[in-house]
Amino acid sequence: MAASVGALDFVGAAHIRAFSSSDWAERGFCQERGTNLFYKMQPDKYIMAVGCFDEGETFVDSNPGFFDFAGDHERLTEEEFMASLNLPQTEKGSKCLNH
Repeated sequence: MAASVGALDFVGAAHIRAFSSSDWAERGFCQERGTNLFYKMQPDKYIMAVGCFDEGETFVDSNPGFFDFAGDHERLTEEEFMASLNLPQTEKGSKCLNH
């Protein structure tokens, strides 16, 4: 599973190396362990494995039954996640999911 994000600042950037894998993209990896970290479309669209983020797992109440990240991390339902953003309340449901 991957997430598409915009421009980023990396913690530990000194340990990250990238190479151009095509005319329109580059791949980033950890120079110490070789772990794939991102695929960067030009100019600044990163496609990254969700395991690169520390924030935990969200929308756990609407994940398919076979989908579950292992490990000890925060797991938020849609309602809990939306509340954590401190956004104004909508009349019914969220703007993130159509249900």
